[in-house]
Amino acid sequence: MVTVLHMAPVRFDLTRGDLSGSRQLPPTPGWIAAACWHHEPMRKVLWLAGYVWALPVTMLGLMLSMLFAHLESVDEEGILHFVVQPGTPLAWYMRRFHISAFTVGAVVTYFGADGPRQIRLVRHERAHVLQTLVLGPFFLPLYVLASLWQLARGGHPYRDNWFEVRARAAEVPGYRALRLVR
Repeated sequence: MVTVLHMAPVRFDLTRGDLSGSRQLPPTPGWIAAACWHHEPMRKVLWLAGYVWALPVTMLGLMLSMLFAHLESVDEEGILHFVVQPGTPLAWYMRRFHISAFTVGAVVTYFGADGPRQIRLVRHERAHVLQTLVLGPFFLPLYVLASLWQLARGGHPYRDNWFEVRARAAEVPGYRALRLVR
């Protein structure tokens, strides 16, 4: 059974920078939202272009998830939410390395059945989807390079990765960037 998730839009005042205003921030990357937040047809075209641009990465995520997980839901933005099947090699790997979820393209795979209902986790993974829509096939190599860069600087390859820092910032509206304390 597939359910469609409907997340309420975040209300954000672009002039004051807080969450109490009357304008709605559309679900698009920041620079696109600032340029065309009031143009609904343009927003749809940009989303479609992002999905086409990220299609090779999404297909990779879809192949991986279809082997070891089942489709739990599809949200209103077209993001596919899978839950890993117990007893599969992917379930073992995610349990072994304490991975709650991962994103490849517009496909999010969760370790537990409650994953798609954890709003912070969904927001975190949605941020990775948006990163993929902007960077397309370059996302995965850039993610690896960002991890290697942090490792070379003496940082943590996951915790200090630029993409992860930005995804943690998306978990809580209003925060610019959340850095984990070591």
